[in-house]
Amino acid sequence: MIRWIYSIPLYFICILLNAQGSVEAHYGFGKVLKHKEGLLFDIPTTSHSIELNYVKNINSDKSWYTYWGKPSWVLSTQYVAFGDEDVLGHAYGLSSGLRFGLVDRPYIKLSLQVTTGLAYLDQVYDRIHNPTNNAISSTLNNTTKFNLGFSYQTKNNWTLHSHAQLVHYSNARTKSPNSGINMWNVGVGLSRPIGTIPLQSISTIVIPNNQTDTSALTIHLQQGIGWTQEREIAGGPSFHVYTTQIYMGYRWSPGHNAIVGLSYEYNEYIYAFNLQILRPIDQSHENAKDYSLLIGDQLIFGSFRAHLALGYYLQYPSTRIGEPIYINVGLQYLPKALELYGIQPYVQVHMKSHFAIAESLNISLGLCF
Repeated sequence: MIRWIYSIPLYFICILLNAQGSVEAHYGFGKVLKHKEGLLFDIPTTSHSIELNYVKNINSDKSWYTYWGKPSWVLSTQYVAFGDEDVLGHAYGLSSGLRFGLVDRPYIKLSLQVTTGLAYLDQVYDRIHNPTNNAISSTLNNTTKFNLGFSYQTKNNWTLHSHAQLVHYSNARTKSPNSGINMWNVGVGLSRPIGTIPLQSISTIVIPNNQTDTSALTIHLQQGIGWTQEREIAGGPSFHVYTTQIYMGYRWSPGHNAIVGLSYEYNEYIYAFNLQILRPIDQSHENAKDYSLLIGDQLIFGSFRAHLALGYYLQYPSTRIGEPIYINVGLQYLPKALELYGIQPYVQVHMKSHFAIAESLNISLGLCF
């Protein structure tokens, strides 16, 4: 069933969207990467991918849009054959993101495309039937793609493409094991405009002058819940992670919001582990708490913000893996229709990771004022 659903042509998706833009078809080949010791599968000789993209201009007069060089919106579907059908199988992904212009010349363009979304993997870890794929254990995962593309536009409205791409699949340790699967590929493609309005050329990233909204001071209050699974036992119990954050934001340009603040976290997994090694209940509760300093940047794209931050555990030395620093990355959505009396509610999905080791996936609700 999942193969049949995925095979629906992107053209029909574009019709439903009343599309006016461009449709691209790409083929790529590359290899799976082992980014961590202890992975048991053999790297296949070659991996293959087929990708269909729908690309549309945003056509906004907002300052963030000009600041980022008038990027295009991309809806991407991707099929990947990792090269080992029995162990790694295939991936079917649907993702969305932006394409930024790096070089724009007549007929020739260089761009950076970043998309994120969901992917279905049909071969995952199983203690009996597939024990060597200890990289990932859930069929539904996040997929994030970084794509450096080169294109040449012909005089008859066809465009030739080539690309170098890095793809990452992970469930953020909501199910163990989860080291994630990484793959690089290079390839070629072909595209053509559809609809009545031709796709406009990509502009390079510029910093506009005389902007009136380049600085603003805000306070953020945020409460969230996360999910994590016992790290060492596949199929083991799952636990909740509760977070409270307060931080200050300073919008120093139309595309950036610097942040600094404090984070409190209570991890049920750490509490359960401490009980298991016979520590007192009070001490187990204390060990499950963490206080940290957050500092980072939010990349602004209208109502969406890409959240990139580093955390530093304040009770150093901490008992956490990867102490004393962790990474917090995610996507924040601020619906302007809900803003009232200068108070802006928002929702944020983010992952906490100690570099190569994901810890939890979190969903938070917040207020910005």
